[in-house]
Amino acid sequence: MDWNCVPEIETGQLRLANCVSPTASGQLRLANCVSPTASRQLRLANCVSPTASGQLRLANCVSPTASRQLRLANCVSPTASRQLRLANCVWPTASGQLRLANCVSPTASRQLRLANCVSPTASRQLRLANCVSPTASRQLRLANCVSPTASRQLRLANCVSPTASRQLRLANCVSPTASRQLRLANCVSPTASRQLRLANCVSPTASRQLRLANCVWPTASRQLRLANCVSPTASRQLRLANCVWPTASRQLRLANCVWPTASGQLRLSSKRANCVSVD
Repeated sequence: MDWNCVPEIETGQLRLANCVSPTASGQLRLANCVSPTASRQLRLANCVSPTASGQLRLANCVSPTASRQLRLANCVSPTASRQLRLANCVWPTASGQLRLANCVSPTASRQLRLANCVSPTASRQLRLANCVSPTASRQLRLANCVSPTASRQLRLANCVSPTASRQLRLANCVSPTASRQLRLANCVSPTASRQLRLANCVSPTASRQLRLANCVWPTASRQLRLANCVSPTASRQLRLANCVWPTASRQLRLANCVWPTASGQLRLSSKRANCVSVD
């Protein structure tokens, strides 16, 4: 998409010409789709609403938000801190809770419930929608397919064996494993604490890091790099895969059009006509 990029910096703000209006300091607005959000927030086109400060919402993909939250683009509206809302199906519940439409009821704080799939519920438990009944604290039972395992463990029918405490393995899909890790069923092996390994494509990286196959390298601690898409990097930065490089803390660099400037600022290349399109 030709956005006819024009550089315009206002007190650490970014304006993509003919498509973005200025927002609060250190914020980014992507054209024709985003309204200003709280400081240092992102809103990606046609899918994301503003969230709390220090949060990210990655368009058409996924985004880590404040306090290790996830917001799935094209389906999530902003909720209270530490909450998830899956669009067209979820209503906001008490803080840190999720309600998935036609399938999930609100649970205790800091819980997740993924529609027709899986959700951590009160006390870090999981309930797989339309198939799982709640068990003892921090346990999962997958309906008609799984027997209860040791506390904080999951066994997914015909596909998953019980893992270490506080681990999850979601059949043929995805699972958080030991120490808040994720294991993508039939494709991921467990890695160090708070790490992700995408099977047949990713090697384990430093703690709290992600490596997505054939496209992303491990970054500093507590960073994410989403393959061919976008990733928050050190100091809550964003790196749009194959198009953005990390800049100073809380800065954005849109590939082929933006260079890093002073902290919290963006410079749009006057030499480029095409901005990065986030669809």
